[in-house]
Amino acid sequence: MAVLRYLTEINNIFRTFDENECFNRYEAILDKSDKLPRIIIKILVDKIIPNIESLTQFTKDNFILRTSNQAEQHYSKTQKSETKAKFKTDKGLLEYLALFMTKQPT
Repeated sequence: MAVLRYLTEINNIFRTFDENECFNRYEAILDKSDKLPRIIIKILVDKIIPNIESLTQFTKDNFILRTSNQAEQHYSKTQKSETKAKFKTDKGLLEYLALFMTKQPT
């Protein structure tokens, strides 16, 4: 159950639009690093710490959306299910476009 509590704390880092509050929550979880389960430390080290600046850009610029939900909703309505996930990364999008451009028109 502790893992879920820590995952909620990590999610709460990004559930504010206030930059100071965001970084206060981030520092609070880092201060507990000696108590954290291994899986939480792995998530922090692999995903959060190296990307904290880009993950928190929405707190500094009001034109940056906190989530990509709007884009995902658009693609869920307009794309076949096998191509939806490809748009979540730059690499996937470029691969899809390259494949799309090489196909002969029908």
